[in-house]
Amino acid sequence: MRIYEINTWPYLSELSERLGREVTLATVPDVEWDSLAALRFDAVWLMGVWRRSPAGLDIARRTDGVVRDCAAALPGFNVARDIVGSSFCIPAFAVDDHLGGREGLAAAREKLRARGLKLILDFVPNHTAPDHSWLATSPDAYVRGTDEDASQQPRRFFRREGAVFAYGAPSANPDDVWSDTAQMNAFSPSCRDLAVSTLLDIGDQCDGVRCDMAYLLRSDTVGANWGSKAGPRREPEYWTEVIGKVKARHPGMVFIAESYADSEWALLEQGFDYCYDKEKFYDRLRAADAPGLRAHLAGAAPSFLERLVHFCENHDEPPVSEAFGSPERHRQAAVAVATLPGASLWHHLQLEGRWGKQQVQLGTSVSVRSFYQRLLVATHRPALREGGWSMFPVSDAPSMLAYGWEHGEDRVIVVLNLSDDEQRWGRVTVPWPALQGASWVLRDLLSGDSHTHSGDDMVGEGMFVRPRRWGADLFEVTRA
Repeated sequence: MRIYEINTWPYLSELSERLGREVTLATVPDVEWDSLAALRFDAVWLMGVWRRSPAGLDIARRTDGVVRDCAAALPGFNVARDIVGSSFCIPAFAVDDHLGGREGLAAAREKLRARGLKLILDFVPNHTAPDHSWLATSPDAYVRGTDEDASQQPRRFFRREGAVFAYGAPSANPDDVWSDTAQMNAFSPSCRDLAVSTLLDIGDQCDGVRCDMAYLLRSDTVGANWGSKAGPRREPEYWTEVIGKVKARHPGMVFIAESYADSEWALLEQGFDYCYDKEKFYDRLRAADAPGLRAHLAGAAPSFLERLVHFCENHDEPPVSEAFGSPERHRQAAVAVATLPGASLWHHLQLEGRWGKQQVQLGTSVSVRSFYQRLLVATHRPALREGGWSMFPVSDAPSMLAYGWEHGEDRVIVVLNLSDDEQRWGRVTVPWPALQGASWVLRDLLSGDSHTHSGDDMVGEGMFVRPRRWGADLFEVTRA
């Protein structure tokens, strides 16, 4: 499953500026959706469609760090005009009127559906905005405190609606809080009921949800973060109960978890269809940790890898050109994401950027868009979508990884060199018996370069490969 993430508010603002008219979800030009279908995406994640919190907006505009970061990112920055509030500080799961409201979203969904694209939206289960109506109508759905807590721990608790609530937080560290949110209590029956009713309504409007900070709702994490403030542990697990009830009415609804702290397997067991593969894939790829990445990919069952979401950029991570440093590493990361089992996530700015920093001396630049077009089209093929995947043994080159896909006569081999060392030859063994007794042409689907190898050597002692610095070879295998 290939997912294209759009940061909805700035995306529509940019379209409006470019076209010289106001563009909402209902009036996005057809050519925009056509271009995504042409790149062989399966789904579009419209991130940040829900209503923004007035209270959260006020907090954001008064927070020095937020203002400083926004000013650094946007030339001509204006606080009142450009800060619109956090897309994860939600006072109601209702499509923001500025973006076109519920009707605009429905129109966009129909256009996506006509092109074979699913629609993914956000669900934020761990916290709400501090001005959400639930604080007044369902206060027991939140982690509560006492007047003493509010007085002694003002950075962790706040007063609202005549009661004391906890700020949303990812850990038990009292300094580690989101001060524009209120913490939901996953052990509370009311919290779970509200989650189910909300998700049922969201499920009427889309095909799947990306669940923000999903791992924080696991019982062990809730207990560790909130202790007695959360009350007695509730069975079954939050996600087991919530996803089970929602899928009873929306059986095809896709659930994607933002997952950290080695929580992926537990969340999949609790009902998620996919989980982020951040710490074992993204972090190791970014660190050029070839042994660690090899251990992760070779040690995981294929059925597990197929349910992980791989990415090299999203709205939480820095731009890929910044995170990976060079055009070669950028390409390598993208090839890895496009060719591993599981789902892949692609950020819309990732496809629109330039290779790294634009030097002032240059009069030309290399467009990222053309590279991604070649990559995404080239990897939309039976082997990678329906075939069997396997890691290949590599000798004499510890920085190299190799793996392949096979589906009938359609075969693809990927070789990555997680190093700037281009002098050392490696030997890659390809465990495909069908290659024996013939010669095979390996043609790189991105560069067009080709090499011929003996199938007996490939399967037996292995084929010699001399990797380029930060190389990413994407070979189509055809009979010579």
